[in-house]
Amino acid sequence: MKLLIADDEHIIREGLREGIAWSEFGIEEVYGAENGVEALELYRAHEPEIVITDIRMPGIDGLELSRQIRAISDRTRIIVLSGYSDFQYAKQAIGFGVSEYELKPVKIKSLTALVDRLKDAVLEEKRIEEELREAESLRKRLSEEKVERMPHRHPTIAMAIAYMQEHYAQDLTAELLASHVDISPNYFSHLFKKETGVTFSEFSNKIRIAEAKKLLAGSNLMAYSIMEMVGFTNYKYFIQVFKKLEGVSPSEYRRSGGDS
Repeated sequence: MKLLIADDEHIIREGLREGIAWSEFGIEEVYGAENGVEALELYRAHEPEIVITDIRMPGIDGLELSRQIRAISDRTRIIVLSGYSDFQYAKQAIGFGVSEYELKPVKIKSLTALVDRLKDAVLEEKRIEEELREAESLRKRLSEEKVERMPHRHPTIAMAIAYMQEHYAQDLTAELLASHVDISPNYFSHLFKKETGVTFSEFSNKIRIAEAKKLLAGSNLMAYSIMEMVGFTNYKYFIQVFKKLEGVSPSEYRRSGGDS
């Protein structure tokens, strides 16, 4: 975790940078800038997750610095330091994506608690992003496994099923699939049921539940998140369909280790 401190007052800047044992709060690297221009250069070079900036500095002030940082990244946590006379100015900074503001004179205990809280938020955000990346990687890896085999199936329906298996997370409709295979919706629905023995909607649900089972067994994602990832929009309906096809709820399926 990296921290950037920008303040044109040397004593304050170096006091905060050197006078606090930042490593005890999980901060490995701390950079200091005496004005907004230098701060922006350091930010671009090192991409710190947390920035502490005085609101009044020559050249680029804290408000403009916050605006430019936010234009680069919407994930950086920004703390503005403000004197009492700058209170309204600090409130404006919130509109530029500033996470928090701290009144001067700075209280070390308050500031370190604030940094510690923002650090935890950054770590949680990174953890969630990593889980989502792993889930997406798992989904792609498993997507090659076909939910349904298609020997001797009508080529139009085989094409439709291949499309469904690739785009199950989207809003699939009979009209959309009929357009994809270039036949009328009514004929598509008739031919689909004739070839598969089930309706388009039932088949679509089978594909989505099969993908949901893979994510339940292979990730720690919440069932609600998995529901959205596989194309359902209503949680109650997702539970209902899952129980109908698998005989258990998603949570029961996960607790059983993926055996239903």
